[in-house]
Amino acid sequence: MARAKLGVAGLDAILHGGVVPGNAILVEGTPGAGKTTLGMQFIYAGITQHNEPGLIVTFEEFPSQMYRDAGMLGWDLQALANENKLKIISTSPAVFRQETAGPSGLITQMAREIGAERVMVDSISHFQRLTQDPAEQREIFNSLVNMLKRGGFTAMFTKEVKSRSGDEVSFEEYASDTALRLTYEVEASTQRARYVEVVKARGQDFIPGKHSFLIGRGGITVFPSVALSTDDDAAKAHIERIDSGIPGLDEMLHGGLIRAWSLLLVGPAGSGKTIFGLQSVCFAASKGESCLFLSLRERPSMLRATAESLSMPLGTRGGGSVDLVYQAPLPLNPYALVYRLLQWIDRKHYTRVVIDSLDDLSGGLGDPGRALSLIRLVLDELRRRGVTSILIWGSRSGDEAGTVASTPQSGLVDAIISLRFVESQGVVRSGLAILKSRGTAHSTDIRPYQITSQGLSVVSRRVTVYDD
Repeated sequence: MARAKLGVAGLDAILHGGVVPGNAILVEGTPGAGKTTLGMQFIYAGITQHNEPGLIVTFEEFPSQMYRDAGMLGWDLQALANENKLKIISTSPAVFRQETAGPSGLITQMAREIGAERVMVDSISHFQRLTQDPAEQREIFNSLVNMLKRGGFTAMFTKEVKSRSGDEVSFEEYASDTALRLTYEVEASTQRARYVEVVKARGQDFIPGKHSFLIGRGGITVFPSVALSTDDDAAKAHIERIDSGIPGLDEMLHGGLIRAWSLLLVGPAGSGKTIFGLQSVCFAASKGESCLFLSLRERPSMLRATAESLSMPLGTRGGGSVDLVYQAPLPLNPYALVYRLLQWIDRKHYTRVVIDSLDDLSGGLGDPGRALSLIRLVLDELRRRGVTSILIWGSRSGDEAGTVASTPQSGLVDAIISLRFVESQGVVRSGLAILKSRGTAHSTDIRPYQITSQGLSVVSRRVTVYDD
């Protein structure tokens, strides 16, 4: 069955293409969550993308206010109204109820005048001004839904909520075909983030869970919190060993990294994690590959200076290239950044990507479960695209190998390398250990490594004690 697209990037994908035409869509949310914006976008997209004229009924704003607010998002609703593709009716709940009492009501007539196929009512919370009786409120809403369905409209209703408990269900949700909940939540005690959840979608499947979204020029963009495709292109390919770019490491890996694998690089501050990542992408670029270094810590100027001091100039080299992208860790919407990362990969066909660091990417979410879900999303999408990834993760000096290997993140990646400091005979030395290499043999000893003007290199011999 053809779907009626809401016109919201990401949300239609979560709904597997949109909603069933003629459905009644309920959008519930707390103040500032974006309910009215979603409603306007639903109407605007219907007109401009699908040639479906629309009608907006508002109990709070005058048409001039809606034109102004829409203009700030890049939508010219006034022009659409002048073209007789849109009507905005500013009225009161009492008058609106009278005008929807029958098929010849004023609202229905106005909709027919422009051939409207979509209707948005903002907001049904104002029906409480008509009566405080829940049964009568339910009857008012049911009558409205049935009237619009008989008219063949795909309708969206916004509803204000002061707060939302996970088990609370409104009577409007029962009467609606599709129910969306928008929230504006405090995260990590320093910033707010918006989320949308599909609570119900009668007659169709959808992707459950809470999905992050942003409001900006062009309206709402939703970032699904799970991979949208189950295809694993990398899994269909033969296992291919590739050079890590770190002298001595490929011997420990018994042949090098495996293409499309994810490597978690763990180590305390000053252990050389960033240098490791820079060296790996520079090496791949020298072999003709396109690589990306995504930094949430150091600005590109500092990374370039570091690379040049280690004889690893960035940019185009050897037929390949290394692109540096910096994103300040605060404020940061991690899901939005992942969305942009995947767009960059699809556009420039990167084969090797470094993310520095995983701590900063997922730390702003606050909720450990949500952070783990984000990491899984990143890894699934990179693996599906055949991208070899190095994910840098900071640890405390002295963390035991078992502690690192037992973290939830460790179960998601294909390989784990630990950089550590070891004190021996009053001297602090650097050691590298491979804690995991999925399904392949690897060295299990700790080997010394050093950072010189030529970069990071691992001693190519087995040692058990750090001797002078």
